[in-house]
Amino acid sequence: MDEEEEHIEVVKTEKPKRKLTERQLENLRVGRAKMKAKREMLKREKQQQKQLVKEEKQVIKESKEIKKEVKKERKSKLHYAEMQKLHLKKLKDEREEKQRLQQEEKERIIKEKKILRFEEAKNDLLLKTQNVEQYEVVENELDQIEESTIIDDAKLNMTLYDLMIKYKGDNL
Repeated sequence: MDEEEEHIEVVKTEKPKRKLTERQLENLRVGRAKMKAKREMLKREKQQQKQLVKEEKQVIKESKEIKKEVKKERKSKLHYAEMQKLHLKKLKDEREEKQRLQQEEKERIIKEKKILRFEEAKNDLLLKTQNVEQYEVVENELDQIEESTIIDDAKLNMTLYDLMIKYKGDNL
C-alpha cells in the first residue's frame, strides 16, 4: 500500500506581481497616508486619554493630600488648643495655690499677732494681781484658755471680761 500511494507534492507556482497603474499607485499612497494619519491621530488621542487619566489621578492624589493636611492641621489646632487649655489651667492652679499660700500666711501672721496680744494682756493681768495665791489662780485660769478662743476676738474679750469680773472682788 505504501508503494501504491503516491506522494504528490503541491508546488506553488509564483505568479509575477501584478503591475499597478500610476493612478492605482497614487491612490494606494493616498490611502496609506490617510491610514498613517488616522493611526497617528488615534495614537495621539490614546496618549491624550492616558494624560487625562494621569492628570485626574494626580488631582485625586493632591486632593487626598490636601484633605490629609487639613485633617492634620485641624488635629494640630485641636492639640494646640488642648495644650493651651492645659497651660492656662496650670497657670490658674498655680495662681490659686499662690493666693491660698498667701492667705494662709496672712492668717498665720494674724494668729501670731493675736497670740502675742493675748500674752501681753495675760502679763498685764498677772502684774495686777495682789498676792502669790491670786497670781497662781489667775495664771491657771489664763493657761486654760484654748487657742481657738484666743484667735476669736469676741470670745477672748468675753472670757477676759468674765475673768476680770470673777476676780474683781480680789482687787484684780
